[in-house]
Amino acid sequence: GKGTEISFLTCFDQGVGAGGTASKQGAWLPIDEQMKIDPDGANDRLCRAKRCVSLHKMLTSSHKKHGVHWEKTIAAAKGDVLNGKIMLEKLENGQFSQNEKVLIIKSDELLRYVHSLAEQVRVVRSIISTIGDLLCLDESVDFKREVFSTWNEMALLSGGLDMEESWSVIQDVLSRCGTPLSLNLESVPEVRSRTAKLKPDDSLCLLTLQPLDGNHTDTRARVSWAGKPYLACAANFWSNKIDSSPPSIVS
Repeated sequence: GKGTEISFLTCFDQGVGAGGTASKQGAWLPIDEQMKIDPDGANDRLCRAKRCVSLHKMLTSSHKKHGVHWEKTIAAAKGDVLNGKIMLEKLENGQFSQNEKVLIIKSDELLRYVHSLAEQVRVVRSIISTIGDLLCLDESVDFKREVFSTWNEMALLSGGLDMEESWSVIQDVLSRCGTPLSLNLESVPEVRSRTAKLKPDDSLCLLTLQPLDGNHTDTRARVSWAGKPYLACAANFWSNKIDSSPPSIVS
């Protein structure tokens, strides 16, 4: 989508202390000096730089279409989660007794539906995590409207904020009706913190470009589609919501 032009070189410099830039905490130490007194921090800084450069190279060559793929994915999830929010609000405020509301909300059909929405949230958060890596943001930076300026207010991400707000309402409605969600759904900082610890040569999900972790047996598990690796949730989302063919990577 259209929006303010972003200088990825500036993001890189600010994110890893290149080009003599200063961090919010003050001047960066030269990497060789930091390595002597803070090797973990120095290595994190190097890994962040490598991940950013690798993503930038991919997104300007073999994966040029990913901006469009991500836009479609975020828009579809935003719409579905919004519909879920509207439905649950109507249920909560409708002419039902409290017992009827609880019976409906605790039904297998509705819980399966809400869990399917949670998987859409998972896919979008994975994409947003990759964009956070591309922007060279600190892993602790959350994805919320009040800190959207930190994300350079990317137009592509605005739908993700809308989705998050709808998802928050869904969780609140379920809690008020006595059915709080119990999901292993990572936040954006949690996704980035976990995947930052994976080896640099680990394969990437073709849609989200997130490193694949072979330890998962849930929807974060690695699957193969048309010979390419994906997060299970991402392959399922794309094939059911966007296209029966895998996302293309050739520009």
